[in-house]
Amino acid sequence: MKKVPMAPAMFQRHMDTAAFTHRDDSKNVVQLQKKIFYDKVTARKQLNLMDLSEADMIELTASLLHFKELKVLRINIFSAGKAEATAFFQALKPLTLEKLVLNSAVGSGVHEAIAKGLPQINFSCMSELDLEDCRIGNLGAQALGEVLKKNDTITHLNVQSNDLGPLGIEVLAEALRHNSTLRVLSLRQNHIGDVGVQALAEALSQNRTLTEIYLNWEHQSAVGVQALQQVEERLKANRDAAQATAEAAEVFTEREARRQSREARRQSNRPGRPRLQGLARALKADGIQRKIHLSGENIGDEDLKVLCDALKLNNSVDEIDLQRNRITDAGVKALAEALCQNKRITLVNLMHNDITDGGIEVLAEVVRCRGGFRSILLGFNPFGETGRQALQRIKERCTE
Repeated sequence: MKKVPMAPAMFQRHMDTAAFTHRDDSKNVVQLQKKIFYDKVTARKQLNLMDLSEADMIELTASLLHFKELKVLRINIFSAGKAEATAFFQALKPLTLEKLVLNSAVGSGVHEAIAKGLPQINFSCMSELDLEDCRIGNLGAQALGEVLKKNDTITHLNVQSNDLGPLGIEVLAEALRHNSTLRVLSLRQNHIGDVGVQALAEALSQNRTLTEIYLNWEHQSAVGVQALQQVEERLKANRDAAQATAEAAEVFTEREARRQSREARRQSNRPGRPRLQGLARALKADGIQRKIHLSGENIGDEDLKVLCDALKLNNSVDEIDLQRNRITDAGVKALAEALCQNKRITLVNLMHNDITDGGIEVLAEVVRCRGGFRSILLGFNPFGETGRQALQRIKERCTE
């Protein structure tokens, strides 16, 4: 797209000088243009422009304040003087761009204006900055260096063909020591020199996030070749570390997704307090129900206490299946009280819960004092050696 959206105020000035051969409809035309401009511009998130003249840049600068939602701005090949470029960067200040591309700047003083204008940009949301062939030189490198030291969002930076010398590269290398987000840096077609490559190699001894540097330079010496080898080795180490981190994160994400899926299924199958209360009322009524099956019902300690209060008054139930729930030692204590009062219950399945050594010891004491148990199943609970010893005592006193 080459056509720059013209701000209504600028369009009004053009219309003021327009000559009409017939009826003067300028007022209606201005209103229509204003409506179309705001309809298209205020919600626009991306703007791609190319081959802009100085006049186009002036129009663009006047329009930018209306791009409230703009996130991506690309301008390929543009002409501007120092004044136009300075005004343009002033207009960029209110924007929270995520990607900015300014390629191939032409004009007297434009390169210096770009270098000086960089600190005015709001980089708080930007992830990509592309300044290829803007000739910002070492002055621009110093500005970018200050940005990179503080920025934590930019991941891709392209300063290819920008007349950067060894001094400018050293400044950027020093910034890399402090930056922990930049991953890709393009330095092609600059005057890097052996000193610049050595500076990059030293910076990478501290930087652990940069994974790609694109560069080329002539007249390589043995020192430069050795430094380049160090750069490549350290970049590879960063890539390997990044891949390992990504793989670990993927495994964690998969595990977390499975955990959340299991939890969702458990929640969807959870009997709920009303159903538990209904079951408790039936148990208190002492019906003919002999077995209670609540496996995988997401029963917690508070839910179990509701059941235990009812079991203290029941004389028919002799088996309880509570495996694969969320019962902890606190719930076991409530169950132990019920088992001491209700001697008809002889089989309890508590496998796959969250019962530790303390809960196993409580049950062992119940078995010792009360007796008459066929089995208390406690496998796959997070107990230790003390719990294993208590479990052995339980097994010795059970009949099955």
